[in-house]
Amino acid sequence: MLRVARPPFAGPRMVAVTLLVMTAAFGLNFAAGVFFAPLSDRYGWGVGALSAAAALSTLVGAALTPALGTLLDRIGPRRVVTMSLALLATSYLLLAAVDQLWQFLLVYPLLGGAGFAGSATLANSVVIARWYQRSRATMLARTTLGITLGQVVLLPLAGLLVGRVGTSTAYLLLGALVLLTVVPAAGLLLRDDPAELGQHPDGLPDPAPAPPTETSAPGGLARVQRLGVAGFGLHALTLYAVVLHLPRFTDDLGLGVAAGATALALAAAVSGATMLVTGPLADRVGQRRVLVVLHGIRVLALLTAAVASGGPISLYAFAGLFGISSFPIIPVTTALLGAGRNPATLGRLLGRAWLLHQVAAGAGVLVAGLVRSAAGDYRPWFLLAAATAALGLLLVLRLPVPTHSRRNP
Repeated sequence: MLRVARPPFAGPRMVAVTLLVMTAAFGLNFAAGVFFAPLSDRYGWGVGALSAAAALSTLVGAALTPALGTLLDRIGPRRVVTMSLALLATSYLLLAAVDQLWQFLLVYPLLGGAGFAGSATLANSVVIARWYQRSRATMLARTTLGITLGQVVLLPLAGLLVGRVGTSTAYLLLGALVLLTVVPAAGLLLRDDPAELGQHPDGLPDPAPAPPTETSAPGGLARVQRLGVAGFGLHALTLYAVVLHLPRFTDDLGLGVAAGATALALAAAVSGATMLVTGPLADRVGQRRVLVVLHGIRVLALLTAAVASGGPISLYAFAGLFGISSFPIIPVTTALLGAGRNPATLGRLLGRAWLLHQVAAGAGVLVAGLVRSAAGDYRPWFLLAAATAALGLLLVLRLPVPTHSRRNP
């Protein structure tokens, strides 16, 4: 009797496509800043107005996050990701025709912010959570690597295009590139659930119970949601603030803005390499242990910046420590929050977590600027940020420990 060969497990394809989507989404989102100076020079738009547009874009995304979480559970992540990325790419096509500030303030924050919110970490995390259970942290880390790849690939490309063909054509080419390649790939290749292809999570021949995790402890689910989400918010308070304010900080130190850009590039490279290690490690030893280490390194990184002497050694030491403890916290926390929960309802839970994350991130950027304006120095903010990170570490330390686990006998 002939056996019918099983089709290969489609999970790796989901990881590859979500990595591609994350690269495109974060690349377009981060590349928006490349256009600010040329737009200001071309049209006379103030830096304050352009910065306000960037802040509004973040707020639009945060406001939509709970609704997106519900939508992910109802119609599935494939449709949400595909339509949102198409909207983000279309916003770039429309920006190519914009020549009035009110038009820019309408297209970039509203359409671009909404498109990015639905095609970034939240939606892609739900895809991976549905396809993987036992190696979820590993696969989330691989997907989240798109944050770094977006910076490495599309930011230099945007700068090159702006310099060669101008802002309008650069907008047009970047938007068309994503709309004609990544959007169709998402629509054609993503699948909402392994059951659509007659498969099971992790490629197992039959459904298998989830391995014991932090949520297996008494009261674990409630404590993980409460403490994990709060720690996620505290992590965000210092994340984007460092990314956006570091060039000005290095200028204050007398090292120049270029040194800050170099430090951020170093941090991004270290962040990507760290994610490839911490994802598999979290699947082996548990998310709590990895998060304790990452949050602890974040405290050390911020203290390093607070006492920086102005030399490049302390700056790059900070950049390395910050890279280790920046974006790698995201996939491990996402895996922690999703453990023991029904993947079909995970969108709403992660939506609430990302709402807090984005609001906290915006607040952190604002507070850092206010402290710098009041004190004339970023050092007081770095001390405050270190205290905030220490509080996040304390919350992670209070996460429940698994009562039993095959990974930790």
